[in-house]
Amino acid sequence: MKQNTFLNFSMALKEQPVIALGIVAIVAILVGGGVWWKTHQSDFFAETPFPVTNNQNILQPTEDPKDPPSAKKQELPPSTIPQEFPKTIPLEQGGAVLQNYNASVGGIKEQSTRVFVTQKSLDENQAMYARFFKDNGWTIVNTIVGKTYRILSATKNGERIVVIVDENTISKQKTVNITYTPVLPAPVLK
Repeated sequence: MKQNTFLNFSMALKEQPVIALGIVAIVAILVGGGVWWKTHQSDFFAETPFPVTNNQNILQPTEDPKDPPSAKKQELPPSTIPQEFPKTIPLEQGGAVLQNYNASVGGIKEQSTRVFVTQKSLDENQAMYARFFKDNGWTIVNTIVGKTYRILSATKNGERIVVIVDENTISKQKTVNITYTPVLPAPVLK
């Protein structure tokens, strides 16, 4: 009887592929979420050190939440490659540079970003940046492929690069967005 039930279920899936795709999507989301959680759970449960004053067991934050450090964006000329970018990272010549900047919070450089127009296809860009990461000792930690976008994220010695290649569905213009994040210094306790 169990075999007939399984066969009936299999036949129903073949007749209605939307249900089968839905089941596959749910399983993929659950597996992907589990993998993501496993790799990021330490971020959520990391202990935050707070100073203890007057030998009391009272935890006090070191910064006033009403006065957070200010974020600053330093625009760069299109002809200038952000200084921290790996020297050999592929940057398409001749494409319009849409954004080019360094960003910092509280005087600490948080990221460098360059966005430019590309003539290459989404797949060509994905392959090129994946090859760059592999050939230069970076570890690809995430690859996401969508109909109109490709995302690659890689790390090396605490540094991170995220490459987003996308295509505007109306104008068909394709852009490459590269964001480099250096190793950030450990927080200083006051």
